[in-house]
Amino acid sequence: MRFTRALRAAFILAALSITISAFTGCMWAPLEHIPEWLRPTEFEHRTVEEPASDVEDQSGYAFPEGDQHGIEVLMLGRSVMRSWFDHWRWDGRGPYSHSGYFFYYAEVDTPPAIAESAAGYIARAPDGTVVVFKLCFADFEAHSASDVESKLAENLGYVRQVVDAAEVRGIKLILGNALPRVAAETTAELVDLHERYNDELDAIAAAKADVYVLDLYGPLVSAHGSVLARGLAISPSDSHLNGLAYQELDVELRATLERARTE
Repeated sequence: MRFTRALRAAFILAALSITISAFTGCMWAPLEHIPEWLRPTEFEHRTVEEPASDVEDQSGYAFPEGDQHGIEVLMLGRSVMRSWFDHWRWDGRGPYSHSGYFFYYAEVDTPPAIAESAAGYIARAPDGTVVVFKLCFADFEAHSASDVESKLAENLGYVRQVVDAAEVRGIKLILGNALPRVAAETTAELVDLHERYNDELDAIAAAKADVYVLDLYGPLVSAHGSVLARGLAISPSDSHLNGLAYQELDVELRATLERARTE
């Protein structure tokens, strides 16, 4: 009986391990493989007004600037951003390299700490880094007109904090706009929220020389509505993106990076 229970427990743990691996793809590498400036537990969140006095001291990781070996891109997000790296088959042991760009992933906190978390990473990022920042699906929820107004104000507040943090560092910032969701997760109010948020990001980018918008909405929205196009989600009830969707976004990301690099 004791052996049977042990065997059953081992089977459950193995099955759980397989399930987690299938869901997450790559796992974070051991801590020693992560650059000092990307270790989320080793910095204190700072407001953008406070100088990032310790950035110069991050000498434990040789991080070349700009075109010495490529352009460094720090991508800040949560599940969608992490799955993007899984789509690239990232090994978690360093940057993902492609076409002269070196991509780094860092997971930001959930609201209301998301902007503070992003600002912390931006404060520590080496000079010359291009930062890509986006909010998550879950940060957009609306079932009434008042939901739209309150959530729009909240999310734009986060964006402005991140813009300020990038401006303090003098680095280029790319803002990912709202992603469409599958029909089962979409309300008329959510569509209004997405469209107004995306318009506001365009206005912010137009007013800031070093701020750009990565259009995640246009390439993925259906041709006859404001929902995620059929065949681009992992299931009809889950708006997380599949490989076909990420292929579309790869094209958009590259074009946006090239625009930021040349302007």
